[in-house]
Amino acid sequence: AVEIVQDNAELYTLDLSKEENRTFRIESIDGGWNEIRISDGTIRVIDADCPDKTCVHTGVLRSENLPIVCLPHKLVIRFAEENE
Repeated sequence: AVEIVQDNAELYTLDLSKEENRTFRIESIDGGWNEIRISDGTIRVIDADCPDKTCVHTGVLRSENLPIVCLPHKLVIRFAEENE
C-alpha cells in the first residue's frame, strides 16, 4: 500500500494494484498544489506549482527508502509500513 501524507495527516492509503489509472490534484493549505498520477500500478507527481519541482523530478515511487517529497507543500508519498 502507498500512503499520501500532508502536514503529518494521512490523506489516502492506496493499493496501487487495485487502483484505476487516474490523475488527481492535492491542494495544500498555502494554496499550492501537486498533480498525482496513478498509472499501471505506479504513482508519481506529474506536475506541481512548487518552485523546485523536486517531487516531479523524483519520478515514480520505487523504493521504500526514497519517498516522493514536496517540502513546500509538506506532502509525502511513501510505501506504507507493513504491520505484521
